[in-house]
Amino acid sequence: MKIIIFISILFFYCIKLEAQTDFIVMFYNVENLFDTIDDPNTKDEQFLPDGEYQWTSNKYEEKLQNIASAIKHIGEKTTKTAPVILGLSEIE
Repeated sequence: MKIIIFISILFFYCIKLEAQTDFIVMFYNVENLFDTIDDPNTKDEQFLPDGEYQWTSNKYEEKLQNIASAIKHIGEKTTKTAPVILGLSEIE
């Protein structure tokens, strides 16, 4: 089901992009973006507040802010717009 939603969104973006000549496609490895809530279906023990990395809500929020800033700056440096298609990896 998720793949169908993804393909549908990608299709509609492609239709929109037909009239646009410059756009950004971005892929970003966010390197272990884990929340601070234990998920029994995920190996996230290291990224809990009492885990090896002592991953706290403050650290999580700071990482989200840094990711958002990087995405924003990519657009500012190139076409003055945000990426139209964004792929992310290493997300819990």
